[in-house]
Amino acid sequence: MAFRANPLRGRDHRGLTRAMTSPPRSVGEHSAGVLVRLLEAVEANGAAYSDGHEVEPLHQLRVATRRLRAALSFFEPIRHGDRDLERARRRIRDLALPFGRLRDLDVFLEHLDDGAAPVVEADRAALRAALVRRRGHLADDVARELGSKRWRRELRRVRDGVVGRWRDSPAAVVDARRFASERLDLWWWAFLAGSEGLAEMTAGQRHRVRIEAKKLRYATEVTADLFTDREPAREAFTEGLKDVQDALGALNDRAVAERIVREAGFTPATLPRAEAEDMSRALAARAGLVAQGPYWEGFPR
Repeated sequence: MAFRANPLRGRDHRGLTRAMTSPPRSVGEHSAGVLVRLLEAVEANGAAYSDGHEVEPLHQLRVATRRLRAALSFFEPIRHGDRDLERARRRIRDLALPFGRLRDLDVFLEHLDDGAAPVVEADRAALRAALVRRRGHLADDVARELGSKRWRRELRRVRDGVVGRWRDSPAAVVDARRFASERLDLWWWAFLAGSEGLAEMTAGQRHRVRIEAKKLRYATEVTADLFTDREPAREAFTEGLKDVQDALGALNDRAVAERIVREAGFTPATLPRAEAEDMSRALAARAGLVAQGPYWEGFPR
């Protein structure tokens, strides 16, 4: 089951009212629920991928894994340096690297015949054959990783850590909405500072901004139920982050596609570029976010 970004979508007005008037939750209680839900999404999508090595379960597995890592980072201050959870976060990142390589290849194969891939026409058939073989090997690698003891061990560390002693610490009993507001502030200002001068950045720097936008977006999604009274503003803010992410992603996809062609032993074709258009979209989305302002502002601190 894939993670649902908006847990209130589909509820009637009475359900929304109940959520808005429910007693405040501690951040320990809230974060435990978030982490369990995200962990279950990782496990469910991993099992779905292992069943058939299909494209969509892999995509959902990659997203679920990134959301879990982002949530572990977001709630880190209340864990008092829990070494097992921090180790799990780092190890999950490393172990999930093959997921990204396989996903990049799947995206490239989807675009191989639509004119978007940097491929010389005479190389198209041979390149496809080489990449299909490579996909088979990578798919097996991912399946082995998902079935390995080390993968299961890190997921178990997260599950055990969710019910750790930190949940009863003074930091964990802080109101969840207050905590989320302060953390969102920090991540928002980090994104703003990191994306200053975006148009002049190198490809690597732009990619880092994209990652920060994605992490902040995930943070707005996992805390959505704390701001149900501001849902329209939250949805608009989250969509703005997605627009930044998508525009910068289009720039990154071209670099990845050229790398895939070279790694397969071929020379990339020169295609018409659209960097200026993609950069304009990214800058406009960032400006829209600045103009809107954080939806969580105004909550008493």
